[in-house]
Amino acid sequence: MVDLVAYDDPAIIDALYLGPEEPRGPIPATELRRYVIDLETGAVGSETLASDLELPRIDYGRRNTKPYRYLYASRSADAWFDQLMKIDVSDRSETVWSAPGCHPGEPIFVREPGTDDEDAGVVLSVVLDAAAGKSSLVVLDARSFQELARAEAPHHIPFGFHGQFLRGG
Repeated sequence: MVDLVAYDDPAIIDALYLGPEEPRGPIPATELRRYVIDLETGAVGSETLASDLELPRIDYGRRNTKPYRYLYASRSADAWFDQLMKIDVSDRSETVWSAPGCHPGEPIFVREPGTDDEDAGVVLSVVLDAAAGKSSLVVLDARSFQELARAEAPHHIPFGFHGQFLRGG
């Protein structure tokens, strides 16, 4: 099995560039697709697990190359990445976090030590409050997807892709 975010064409490349005042284009529609490859026959099947998401993350430390149930991602519902979402790929349910005028970056899952529950932990994301011109580190409970804390920066933090949480020494 291979899960990936799929686009119909390369329009995403231009959409990710920022113009002087705003993004150059809307974020194109996506699908989270699961491809199943039969290693004996070479047949490939696919199914759509979710749509309109980007920057997906799982509990890579425990689930990479293994079956997983929960995925965390960013979504552009009405504007440039304006939601964080949790997807249960087993039943296709979605839980969404958003705040007016806020634009989250990539969600990063940090598991709770000492438990095997797949969604026990927190989800971190740097979020731009466009009206205030400042960013915050938002901490969500990974299970309920409720906001637990917010650490505000005195300025904006530029958007980046593919952050990583690493335990300190």
